[in-house]
Amino acid sequence: MSLTLAHLSDAHIGPLPQPRRRELVGKRFTGYLNWTRGRAHVHDMDLLAALVADVHTQHPDHIAMTGDILNIGLKAEYPLARAWLETLGAPHDVSFVPGNHDAYVKGTMPDLAATFAPWTKNDAGETGYPYLRLRGNVAIVGLSSGVPTPPFIASGRLGRQQCQAAATLLAEAGRAGHVRVVLIHHPPHRNGASFGRALADAEDFEAIIRRIGAELILHGHNHRLMTHYMAGPQGPVPIVGVASASAMLKPQDKAPDFTVEAALGGKTFSFHLAEALKKGPVVVYFYPKSFTQGCTVEAHDFADNAANFAAAGASLIGVSADTIKTQIQFSSRECRDKFPVGADPDGKVIHAYDAQMLKLGGMGPAMSSRISYVIAPDGRVLYAYQDMSPDKHIANTLAVVRQWRKDHRM
Repeated sequence: MSLTLAHLSDAHIGPLPQPRRRELVGKRFTGYLNWTRGRAHVHDMDLLAALVADVHTQHPDHIAMTGDILNIGLKAEYPLARAWLETLGAPHDVSFVPGNHDAYVKGTMPDLAATFAPWTKNDAGETGYPYLRLRGNVAIVGLSSGVPTPPFIASGRLGRQQCQAAATLLAEAGRAGHVRVVLIHHPPHRNGASFGRALADAEDFEAIIRRIGAELILHGHNHRLMTHYMAGPQGPVPIVGVASASAMLKPQDKAPDFTVEAALGGKTFSFHLAEALKKGPVVVYFYPKSFTQGCTVEAHDFADNAANFAAAGASLIGVSADTIKTQIQFSSRECRDKFPVGADPDGKVIHAYDAQMLKLGGMGPAMSSRISYVIAPDGRVLYAYQDMSPDKHIANTLAVVRQWRKDHRM
């Protein structure tokens, strides 16, 4: 029996409720400043809603949410977090583990436990960590690494008691022949996060996996797609971290410069964003996979409008995780020799632009979501649009570059 598992993390839902003055003491004060000056402009609730809607169209059998729904642990945040988690699905169909932002301060730990209890119960109806939820032949083991920490510290800890209990659950599930999937917020391996952000007892967890094993470990926390492997008794155990479910580059952000091997008209060349921007705005559109239906439709539409983009002073490039061999064919057959497509098989550019998407269902290769950026000649993002449907990407980006040209005519 197979099970399709969707994985989300680090939703950081907003807007943040207005805190009372007495709530802004200690860590909450610095966290509130961090939210108002930075995070509030990074985490996009429209993007989050679109992602959740897209997950539901895929009809996964189960959804894993690995923490950080909240921001600074305000008491008023917990009802909002529960309401958002309900949009993912019923407790039977969604499993949750908390992150450091969910467990931000000691005073609201009871609120944390009460709010998310339905999504953390084991099959006997008991709450607490670790838990084991059996779905088909898949044993979902949820761990809590979210603990209150001092200001400027975002580390996690499992603790000896939880580690021992997790070892028992994993061993029993292994003997029963179940596929064991571990959910945890912090990267569970040494050097998985920077100092002050890492799992304090990662070495102890590694020892458990080395001795008992698991089939898959899912985490969040770092706000980026990560893959790693941990030694297990039957071979390497894959560890997959996902990007924040609500973050993407925003207008006025500095666009990461990049160079990729690209193809135009069946011929390869090196595309450098900084060089292209010297000639005017650049539309960089990311798409999941060459020669698939939606991506082919999108390529045809961009090709049909290539002259319109050029008339507005803009150039185009499509980017996906396909190899350059594939892009050589795609550039001629579907892009119709009108614009280049870049090859990013290692996902570095995709990651830099918050465009990564892990194949639903587990350990598929990393690929990009469908997201289009318009980048101004000064290297800043003018516009960002994400939708798995290709329908509006061309019209929206063309309207932006036409407006830019109108605003910059001498």
